[in-house]
Amino acid sequence: MAGTEDDLSIGLFGDPSWLPFEQIHRLLWQRLSGDPHVAAVDLTEVLATLVPSMRRSRRFFTDRELLPLEFWNDHDLEWRDDRLVVVRQPAHVLDRADVIEGFVGYAWLPKLAEVWPTVFASMLAQELSPQAPSPEAPELEQPQPPPGNSKATTWVHYAVKRWPREKDEGSSEYVARLLRHAPRKWSKHTIQNALSEEAKSCRQSLP
Repeated sequence: MAGTEDDLSIGLFGDPSWLPFEQIHRLLWQRLSGDPHVAAVDLTEVLATLVPSMRRSRRFFTDRELLPLEFWNDHDLEWRDDRLVVVRQPAHVLDRADVIEGFVGYAWLPKLAEVWPTVFASMLAQELSPQAPSPEAPELEQPQPPPGNSKATTWVHYAVKRWPREKDEGSSEYVARLLRHAPRKWSKHTIQNALSEEAKSCRQSLP
C-alpha cells in the first residue's frame, strides 16, 4: 500500500478523525442493531456509498492508503469467529471468500456523524472542541516513549499510561489496540504476557 496525501489526513501518526473499524462496529452493534452481523453489513454499506475509509499496514507507519468507494464493491466486513474481518468476495459463488489480513481499517468520523448522528455526533463534537485543563486537575505530562528496540515489558509499561484501558473494553480488544501502536511486530501473546507482568508489578508496588 502506498501512502498518499488527500483532503483527508493520512499523516505519519494519523488523525483522531480516523476511527478503527472494530470500534465503529462495536458502537453500532451495542447502540443500534444489537447484532454483530447486522452491524457489519450496515458498516459495509456506508463505506461503499458515503464514508471514506483507509487501510494501514500493521508493520509500517507510512504504509497507508485511502480506499476508493469501489473497493467495497467486492469486499465486505463480516463477523466471523467473534471478530470483525474484511473478506474479498469470490468471482464465482462456489469459490471461497478469502479473509484479508495484514492491515487495520479506519473510517472518517465526520462522515460517520452525518450518517449516524445519535452514535458519532457527540464524539465529533468532543474532538472539535478545545480541551482546556481544569484548575483542579492540571494537565498531565505525556510519558516519553522508550527506544524502538526496547523489550515488550518496557514498552507496555509506557503504553498502559499513554493509552489506558477503556471502561467497557475487553482484554482482547485492549491487546489489539496496543498492537496498533506497537513499534515492532509483536504477537498478541507477547503483549498479553507483558500486560500480565505489568499488572503483577503494580500489585507488588501497592502498600
